[in-house]
Amino acid sequence: MANKKGTNTGEIIIGTDLAEVIWAYGGNDIVYAKGGDDIVKGGKGNDKIFGGDGKDSLYGEYGNDVVVGDRGDDKMYGQEGNDVLVWNNGDGSDLMDGGTGYDAILVNGARNDGDEFTLKAKGGKAIFDRLNLVPFTLTVDNAEAFVVKGLGGNDSFDVDNLNNTDVRLVKFSGGDGKDKLDASNSETKVIAYGDAGNDLLIGSAVNDYLYGGEDYDVVVGDRGDDKMYGQAGNDRLVWNNGDGSDLMDGGVGYDVIEVNGARNDGDKFTLKAEGGKAIFDRLNLVPFKLTVDNAEAFKVSGLGGDDSFDVDDLTGTDVRRVIFYGGEGNDTFDGKDTKTPLILYGDAGDDVLTGGKYHDTLKGGDGKDWLTGGGGADKFVYDNPFQGIDTITDFVAGKDTIVVSAAGFRGGLLANTVLAASQFALGSSAGDAGDRFIYNNTTGELYWDVDGTGAIGQVKLANLSGKPAVNYTDIYVGA
Repeated sequence: MANKKGTNTGEIIIGTDLAEVIWAYGGNDIVYAKGGDDIVKGGKGNDKIFGGDGKDSLYGEYGNDVVVGDRGDDKMYGQEGNDVLVWNNGDGSDLMDGGTGYDAILVNGARNDGDEFTLKAKGGKAIFDRLNLVPFTLTVDNAEAFVVKGLGGNDSFDVDNLNNTDVRLVKFSGGDGKDKLDASNSETKVIAYGDAGNDLLIGSAVNDYLYGGEDYDVVVGDRGDDKMYGQAGNDRLVWNNGDGSDLMDGGVGYDVIEVNGARNDGDKFTLKAEGGKAIFDRLNLVPFKLTVDNAEAFKVSGLGGDDSFDVDDLTGTDVRRVIFYGGEGNDTFDGKDTKTPLILYGDAGDDVLTGGKYHDTLKGGDGKDWLTGGGGADKFVYDNPFQGIDTITDFVAGKDTIVVSAAGFRGGLLANTVLAASQFALGSSAGDAGDRFIYNNTTGELYWDVDGTGAIGQVKLANLSGKPAVNYTDIYVGA
């Protein structure tokens, strides 16, 4: 094996196509190993070392070095200093050891094809795999960071538990394409950039930084107190039960904050404005706080349990809509102090839904619900006539609307129009076979009759407090 020696000044050293040992010595050198199974020793200085087509052994030695394996299954050693060990698309399965200092592994994926990457721990080492295209494995020790660039294509990157390795940071940039990062099984800090494309970024159990980039992204903080940025496009920033107190910024576009509460326990939520930002709190169970800017909507799901959600005045924030799904349980929503439009779904249970000062939509769902529209022209929505008897406390005839589903009610209702006058009757029962909605203006009771003949008994839908002067124009038939 031939020897090639440099000097103590910085220089460019180019190997041959034969196997050789290259000694760079001192200075900031650039070394190209070229062909053969070479051994390169960087010596002192901040060196750049490039392997060749063979199975090379590359040693940065002293200084802050950049070591690039190139083709072949190489062995790369950063040794002393803060080093970067590089894998580029087309390289082989390498062994990488950062040595002392703060060392990073840089992986550059395929430029036009989607990579399927995984990172996990095994035997105290970090194991990085590509599972598709031309598969490879990096076996890594003594490296504090992974920097992974998907470049082009629809890339995926699953980060598993890295405990017992030296990895303290995983940094990912998806590049163009629909990329997915899932670090939900990891306790290692993540910094992720979706870049262009409709991306999905799921953080780890610690405090992450997640940037959606362009287009329509979904960003999920997972555990830890995360900072989440939708950036350009119409994005969804998601908090799930068990996550931490996050900072969320939707960026430009129409962005939605999605909150999913406890599945079996009742949540106590509040939403208010503070310093131009929307502040979302849970006050019970495991409390948390979301500090939100540049988001146009909140979508909050209580899921199980008896949930409560109070929405205060949101003037000065970017929030233009609040949507609430109560889920199972007897849920309470209070929006009387807000001017922000509300869409409220009680779902199962006996719910109390109170709208705000603008035009709201209330859908009690199953159960005996107590519905208050508040100010504005409100809609009270029914999917079918068998969802329980509700109480509508403040219906204003000529202003508010009862919306029913043609598909759910049947009975010959014509969809997407105001109820026909011939299908509405005043009194306690249908007057003829054409009547479908019967309103008792002396008691405020609203009924449904599928055939108008009494052969099938009429069904009570709601009690309207104050006995407003309802007529057919107050009922709209939707799809």
